[in-house]
Amino acid sequence: MDESGLRLTRSTDPDALAAGLIAWLTSLDADPFAAPLLFTPGPGVQRWLSQRIATGAGAEGVCAGVRFEPLARLAPLLSGVDPADDPWAPERLVWPILELVAAGTPGLEPLAHHLSGSEQRYANATRIAHLLHRYAQLRPGLLRSWSDADAPEALGLGFDTWQPVLWRALHGRVPEPDPVHRHEELLADLAAGRVGPDAPGVAVFAPRRLTGPEADLLAALAERRRVDVWLRVDGPADGRHPLATRLGGRGAETAALLTGRAASVTDLPAAPRPATLLGFVQEDLAAGVAPEPRPVTADDRSIDVHAGHGPDRQAEVLREVLAGLFADDPTLEPRHVVVACPDPAALAPHLNAVFAAGDGPDAHPGTTLRVQVAERTAADANALYALVRDVFQLGATRATADQLLALASHPFVARRFGFGEDRADRLAELVGHAAVRWGLHEAHRGQFGLSRVRQGTWQVGVQRLLLGEALSDDTLPAAGIIAPVDDVESSDLALIGAMAELVSRVSRLVRRPESAPVRDWVAHVRAIAEQLTEVPFDQSWQSAQLWSVLERVERRSGDSPAPLSAADALALLDAEFALRSARPAFGDGSLVVCSLTALAQVPHRVVCLVGLDERTFPRRGLADGDDLVAAAPAPGDPDPGRDDRQAFLDALGAARERLVVVYQGWSSHTREHRPAPAGVVDLLEVAARVAGVDPASLVTDEPLQPFSPTLFGPVPRSFDRAALRAARALATPRRVPAPRRYEVGLVPLAEPVAALDLDQVRTFLGHPAKYFLKERAGLVLGDDERLATELPLQLDGLARWQIGDRLLTRLLHGHSLEQAQNAEWLRGELPPGHLGRRVLDDVTATALGVARAAAAVTDAPPETHTIDLDLDSVRLTGRVPTRGDVTLATEFGRIGPKHLAGRWVDALALTVQLERPVDAVLLGARKRTRLAAPEPDAARVLLGTLVALAADGLQRVLPLPPWVGYLWAQCRARNTDPQSDRNLRQRWDWDCDRIWRAVLGPDARPWDQRADGDPWAQRGEPTLLGSLAQLVWAPVVRAEA
Repeated sequence: MDESGLRLTRSTDPDALAAGLIAWLTSLDADPFAAPLLFTPGPGVQRWLSQRIATGAGAEGVCAGVRFEPLARLAPLLSGVDPADDPWAPERLVWPILELVAAGTPGLEPLAHHLSGSEQRYANATRIAHLLHRYAQLRPGLLRSWSDADAPEALGLGFDTWQPVLWRALHGRVPEPDPVHRHEELLADLAAGRVGPDAPGVAVFAPRRLTGPEADLLAALAERRRVDVWLRVDGPADGRHPLATRLGGRGAETAALLTGRAASVTDLPAAPRPATLLGFVQEDLAAGVAPEPRPVTADDRSIDVHAGHGPDRQAEVLREVLAGLFADDPTLEPRHVVVACPDPAALAPHLNAVFAAGDGPDAHPGTTLRVQVAERTAADANALYALVRDVFQLGATRATADQLLALASHPFVARRFGFGEDRADRLAELVGHAAVRWGLHEAHRGQFGLSRVRQGTWQVGVQRLLLGEALSDDTLPAAGIIAPVDDVESSDLALIGAMAELVSRVSRLVRRPESAPVRDWVAHVRAIAEQLTEVPFDQSWQSAQLWSVLERVERRSGDSPAPLSAADALALLDAEFALRSARPAFGDGSLVVCSLTALAQVPHRVVCLVGLDERTFPRRGLADGDDLVAAAPAPGDPDPGRDDRQAFLDALGAARERLVVVYQGWSSHTREHRPAPAGVVDLLEVAARVAGVDPASLVTDEPLQPFSPTLFGPVPRSFDRAALRAARALATPRRVPAPRRYEVGLVPLAEPVAALDLDQVRTFLGHPAKYFLKERAGLVLGDDERLATELPLQLDGLARWQIGDRLLTRLLHGHSLEQAQNAEWLRGELPPGHLGRRVLDDVTATALGVARAAAAVTDAPPETHTIDLDLDSVRLTGRVPTRGDVTLATEFGRIGPKHLAGRWVDALALTVQLERPVDAVLLGARKRTRLAAPEPDAARVLLGTLVALAADGLQRVLPLPPWVGYLWAQCRARNTDPQSDRNLRQRWDWDCDRIWRAVLGPDARPWDQRADGDPWAQRGEPTLLGSLAQLVWAPVVRAEA
């Protein structure tokens, strides 16, 4: 073996390079405890290489004694300078930059003006530090000229003269040698043999992008020892293949850099390609010849391109393609497939959704695959940091009630404060009852100019709950501006206490200065984690990682007194977490999802490229206006677009049997056609030329929906059984109407109804459909009641009614008007200031009118009667209040049929129980009604009918909406046809809620159902609604008259 020199080995086949590398490793005659040093592009290639080494000839399934390092660590390993301790590293250089600007260094006025114009001084200074680091990596000669110049003004940089001024000033702040000087010294030391790795062999495998300084380091190291580089190339340097010229620019640059410095160049032959369209394209590319027509079979799908819609639909298309591949080839395993995409984090949720484990007869075969996203940052995997980050920013947000509940429900917070999962719903109820809207306290509200509006803050809400635990709301007590919450139970004490402690701690932790040194921000973040969370033992690595990041941030900043804003502190933490990656999931047997570059040079039987979009791929580089490198680009400079094109070409070369490409060819919203991205267009042109077909014929246009009948033709393209049923339903003429979602027909009871209470009968008459669903299925359908997170400014009808109803109830219970109004102010549900006063005055006028009318009816004290009756084998129980010889009901709003029905049942029950007629009096905002009770015998018959109907209503939904039944009975009393009554039809349109629509159907009407053969059919009423109205509402209309 030669003693020195850079030995370059090239091949278009990664397997051939890996075999050569394994042979090189076995040829090393060295101490078994001395590990050869092997540089790789990243963890994906490293994992593949280690497995190839472990399974190579003569291996025993274990890869040991090889030191793998990422190529980015080449210079630090050779120089012995740890990047974490390098004072010229961007993460540490930012502090001297801030100090120089703060000191008013002459010549830095443009930079000082730039930094002072934003709260993110640290983030902007970090950008400048990275800019200088970029110069050192790509243009060391530029920085050398700045150091050697007599004066920065002589460099002719104009406005950018502040950059050499800063570079020269930094040398006065940082005593250690700068990166350019260190690089030159390292080159000299390597050439002289004074430094170098203590390893029996040094090799670099599959570098894709090398800068000039990195290539110089390899060449200098090779002057004293042998350095082997194993490089995958796309084809000959003078090749004429269009894919190599359009997409392979990055690889060609790297090959030229290394070839010019190599002492020897060896080309390894590639394995024969299969006689498929993919194989022919790869063969021409490797040979560097223009593509020519080849004999390609009509069913060749080795290059499989699909034009889909959004990322969700692309994930579904990928699932169907993979399910087909695994079904067609039993030897294919998930580890043989890789899914690469430009943005794995954005596509991961969609892939997780379509590949999520399923069960049942309709489970998709794709759900049996284990899919893992291989590349995640530490911030993505660390839930503790995500929580700390949210709390850190809480003070700058409105801190809504939703945020409070989300914080309390976080597993780490719930564990610390004892919020069990079984109490989450109750906690949400209590927060709603306390009228918490947003804001921690009045000082926090003050950031938004509302410090005088204290109601609805977290602090006031918790105080109301605590007071409600100690005092009853009956006497309307108050402590200052705090009124107790009435709906608090003794079992809520621990829950409220824990919530009070949480709110107290959060209120303290969000009080932070506008700016502070790094050490103070680090202490603040530690306090958030320590005071709010308890991390389980099996996830304690998250705490350890957070402490490690904080320690590193503190160490890097040293004792810098430079103040940082909260935004800067957060940017500092985010940047540190971004430098750390979660454990990669390469090579564990699962189907791996990764970035385009992670496994681009690793061969797989199937390579899938998903999520390609012409608008974002290849990436368009956005140059920094201060970047002098971007103003004069050179070969080897970073270029996201060139890197993406090269990664696409590498993926083409890595596919052994099939290349699957899924790109966005259509808009999900408008069905607008979108062109294929660069790379896909080039591939289709070349493949079409080889196959002798039109490029469009190689693209499969996917439908927008997974249940499109086009997917289930003679040769189905989907394995989704549920979608198949939907497609058949679409393609089959509908002969009978589809069953409605809640059409249940007759649901017989196991045993006859033995007992009912008055509340059940009232509920039945108020809404028969809601009554049936609740009593028989435990199903409550209603509006989505979300926590309000806005201060009330304009109240809707329901909110006004709730305020008026509470006000009226308090007045009727003997409270003074001042007490009742004050209680409403303290609840926090009135608009603030004059807006609330106007609403309260209007509501008060209506409530006073109803209260005075109630006092005029009778001055008798209230009395409650117990109802216990046997009505045709059904026992009816309940309690009914009376005032004198009537049962009195007051309503803040309008009296409607629902109120009439409830009071009618009460009047009948009292009449039968007391054996004397007891009328019902209803007082509303605009109406006073008296229902005259019949004689006891007649009342028993009427009440028995209502109870029997309520019992029957437990077996089926009786079509009797209150308003429609009431108006129907009124029409019959006037001898008019109800179905021609315009008022009745309008009322049904108004009162047809989502429950009636679900039960009857969106276009059905309650009078559509015929009464023929029904046990409740009445003479002269052809509809079931009419028969029911005659039984229920006709007596009410007569009693009202």
